[in-house]
Amino acid sequence: MTGVASATTKFADVAAGEMLRRGGSAVDAVLAGFFAEAGGNEDVLLAPFCALVAGTGAGERAFDGRACQAGAGAERPRRFTIGDEPPLVARVAASRTVATTALMHAARGRVEMPAVVAFGVKLARDLGAGRRAALLEDIGESRSLALAREPIVEAFLASGGRPAGGSLSRSDLVLAPREDAALAGALGDNARVLRVPWAFEPGPEGVASGAEIIVAIDARGLVAVVAYERVPSIEVPGLQIALPCVGIPVLRGVPRIAPGTPLFSAAPIAILEERPNLKLALGVASGRDERPAGLVSSRASGPMSISDDALAALVGAIPLDAAARRLAGDLEGRFVCVALEREKPRVVAAHAAA
Repeated sequence: MTGVASATTKFADVAAGEMLRRGGSAVDAVLAGFFAEAGGNEDVLLAPFCALVAGTGAGERAFDGRACQAGAGAERPRRFTIGDEPPLVARVAASRTVATTALMHAARGRVEMPAVVAFGVKLARDLGAGRRAALLEDIGESRSLALAREPIVEAFLASGGRPAGGSLSRSDLVLAPREDAALAGALGDNARVLRVPWAFEPGPEGVASGAEIIVAIDARGLVAVVAYERVPSIEVPGLQIALPCVGIPVLRGVPRIAPGTPLFSAAPIAILEERPNLKLALGVASGRDERPAGLVSSRASGPMSISDDALAALVGAIPLDAAARRLAGDLEGRFVCVALEREKPRVVAAHAAA
């Protein structure tokens, strides 16, 4: 058995499964799925991103690729009057996603990075997005250094920096990702759940986003789950990719959000462990402006995430597949879940992949 993978989008679902069949780890699989989507869509490569990874010998880790407030090391940007509608470019944020994928791969990848991004490279070429394909290919060879090349930097600054009316700076383009211990919590007497652990800053009101999910378990018992957000964005001419626009414009009379501050982001993913023989990786996706049932969201305390009540429906469930299908219907979103049950990986729910 090579393992199993599932995703809420078609390109990711196919690429993640194929990566496992080629001998990749669960981390290789979810990253292959992500880069496949990045090859097919201009707004994915730099999209806000987070992931959970767990397994014997791998620890229980969370990878933080949330976008950050732009403007590091730059002059104070233009201030807007409360009630104004700032232009979209004023919301351009600094992406750490490519650096986060490199960090994940270095920690738990098993195949070479060029093979991981190859699905996205091929798809971009098939779609006629040759410049995006070339950039993805360079990321496979050079990881985040591909985005530090001067022509790329100049293109980013021309689209989202001060000349364009945004705040993006050179310093924003080298922000480092974070890796932390996953946040573990009890779920009844015999189960525990892993979630992302970091604190959250308030996000901009009225910015619609939609989370997509990729999950995988490999034959060695490594579990990985990724969420990335489709958010409003601005195209970078000539590169066929787009900058995320989730930053908070500076308003007169309102304290400025410090550059480099991670921005509010959904994290509707979890790893559920029921001792001694069951481990689940799961997530629920939503389109922009959708808030499926069974998710909780508090800008003061954390991201949109799967509630304990929803997860409890899977604890001790017999048969598990039926419980997962019921949960998929109850959540009213696109739900994916894979299980490692008595050392046998399998998909237990895959709901409405787009």
